Amino acid sequence: ADFRRDQMVLVSYLCLGANLKDSNSTLLQKLVEEDRTVSPLQAESSGLYQPQPGTNQESIIVPAISESNNRFQVSNKDELTLALSAAMMKLKMEFIVDLHEYSGDILPDFESAVNGAIDLINQNTGIKDLLSQWQYSGTSQSLNIKMQYRYSNASLAQELVQNENVRDKVKEIVADIIKPGMTDYDKEKGLHDYIVNNSQYDYKNLLNNTIPKHSYSPYGILVLGRGVCQGYAESFALLCQEAGLECQVVTGEAYSFGQWSSHAWNIVKIDGINYHVDVTFDDPITDNETSVLNHNYFNLTDDQLAEDHKWERSAYPVCSGADI
Repeated sequence: ADFRRDQMVLVSYLCLGANLKDSNSTLLQKLVEEDRTVSPLQAESSGLYQPQPGTNQESIIVPAISESNNRFQVSNKDELTLALSAAMMKLKMEFIVDLHEYSGDILPDFESAVNGAIDLINQNTGIKDLLSQWQYSGTSQSLNIKMQYRYSNASLAQELVQNENVRDKVKEIVADIIKPGMTDYDKEKGLHDYIVNNSQYDYKNLLNNTIPKHSYSPYGILVLGRGVCQGYAESFALLCQEAGLECQVVTGEAYSFGQWSSHAWNIVKIDGINYHVDVTFDDPITDNETSVLNHNYFNLTDDQLAEDHKWERSAYPVCSGADI
């Protein structure tokens, strides 16, 4: 007699796995492979879809590299980097790298290749901290690699889906806000205002010491609409970069709630001049959680920001221009 929301969800879920009329393909397969409205990563996380050969997550992230019986054969540093990337995307705990045809010097190459693999994964997925530690042993002919990760298979799949959602959201926001003929300043202000008007600081979780991981990321700010300073700063950097603006994240300390604490904000370059932008501080916390748009921390110089911020100045560009 009653048809509840949870039952509607179940019906929708089952429909995705149902075969289309006169076809052996499911609705979800069509959405992924023909319509391309759902990504393979999102579909796989539902449990209703298995990627076709060549479409698994590691082949999407990095080019294919030969692997047989948990052994990668490489002949140079670039192939070593790809092999490490592929192994890391599969969360392999232990594997062998065959060096019989290696043309370089493996000792100086290996650490550089690990860093290169981390960078490659970061560039393609947004995941920065996949690897927690690594070690290797062996000879000039082969290496036995051991790795430990900060993710399980389930959490990695979830993170990949979330990061893909962020990339889609960034493109959507920039396409909506950035119009032909806008100055860099107008672009910067539009993106700054979007974040403030569409996000809230995760203050309740801060007070309870229960801040979820996504609140530190652009997923929290851009997709869920709630986060903390790291999420604000990384979101603003992503939006600016997508809009063609030079922007980076700054880490340091800021004075708030009566004490100094770790904080993150941005430096953005407008018309060749660097400025500080603290989107978090321009989105103050209100008792009723309504959004208040400020520009008190928009395009400040080093001296202006230093009134309540501290950072290692030698590590970042000088911001000495006048307000704009």
